[in-house]
Amino acid sequence: MRRRFNYTDRQRIKHENVSAKINKTDYAVSFDATASLENMNLQQDASVYLEIYHGTVSRRYFLGTIRNNKRISDRDISDLGYVDYLMFRVRVVDESNKIGLILAAADKISPRDKEGKELKQRSILPVYWHKDLGQRIWQIEYSGDGPEIYFSKSVPGIKQMAKSDRFFFFTVYPAVIREILTYLFLVEEISNLDDLDEGWQKDWIDFARYFNPENIPDGPDDADYKEEITDWIDDVIDEFCKKHPDKWKEFISTMKEGEGV
Repeated sequence: MRRRFNYTDRQRIKHENVSAKINKTDYAVSFDATASLENMNLQQDASVYLEIYHGTVSRRYFLGTIRNNKRISDRDISDLGYVDYLMFRVRVVDESNKIGLILAAADKISPRDKEGKELKQRSILPVYWHKDLGQRIWQIEYSGDGPEIYFSKSVPGIKQMAKSDRFFFFTVYPAVIREILTYLFLVEEISNLDDLDEGWQKDWIDFARYFNPENIPDGPDDADYKEEITDWIDDVIDEFCKKHPDKWKEFISTMKEGEGV
């Protein structure tokens, strides 16, 4: 099934209009948040929601309406975990009909500490280590917030391998990039790339364009599209590997010394 994206009538909320702070102590984690939306051209009785999330874990809060929205203060989120990777999103929803219509949105808002310093941002590919994948070393899963990679907890030393092993780097990570981009273009079949709003699809397209700024082939319905997009992804992976010459030299040196796989 082709997924189409239509953001024509949805306004974008600027991140600076949302204040979200994480407060950490030795005993608890809480947050304060507010959204300043009164200057936007939105109906005054529209509902404002704030969501704090990481991967598939999330919690939603009602802030009130555009006319009368409130500040959330000192809300305990100690049980959510992943404190360094929590992000915020805000949605303004017209709930006058049975199916709510999103009028405005902001996503992937980085929280700040009590001094106003931005906390660590969420990676475009969150990593998890708690699954037993049998004889598989890694696996990609997709949530509403994008791809997540799981490494098998049954592999001894898997964390260290993922962080520093050069053979691992040049074999696993190119395969991961290929799988995610293939899913993006050939499974979701996204189009109208320049119209994508903030979200994981745009993040991954920006990531790929960094390595291969050549125009992405158009037209999923074109007979040659699959071959063209596959070639484009190949070029992304080639450039990704070329960006790490020091790692490559270490990898080759290790293989020559007979220490590699």
